[in-house]
Amino acid sequence: MHGGGISRASQCPISCLRSIFHGIILQIRKGGKLQITLPPDLAKIVQRKVDSRLYKTPDDVIRMALEVLVEYDREDEARLKELQDMVREADESYERGESIEFTTMEDLLKVDD
Repeated sequence: MHGGGISRASQCPISCLRSIFHGIILQIRKGGKLQITLPPDLAKIVQRKVDSRLYKTPDDVIRMALEVLVEYDREDEARLKELQDMVREADESYERGESIEFTTMEDLLKVDD
């Protein structure tokens, strides 16, 4: 943090950071550049991607992985909104009396007939 503030992560010893990030160490260098140290299993994956010539540098691999994660998060948010809309619609339908009550699975199966 700028202005002399101390982030929670900088107050935590490296061993704590390793446990928080499952072996991934994040350090902010001068100029705000983030340095990431990966555990060996993840580092091997990154290196294999570079060796395959699909990516020029490890930075390119990480950048692509983060872009995929951002897109996944967007899709996840859209799915959540869709589910929330469906629940709201069902609640509104119920409030309007547009519902069918059943007490057994047999009763529910009769509804489809």
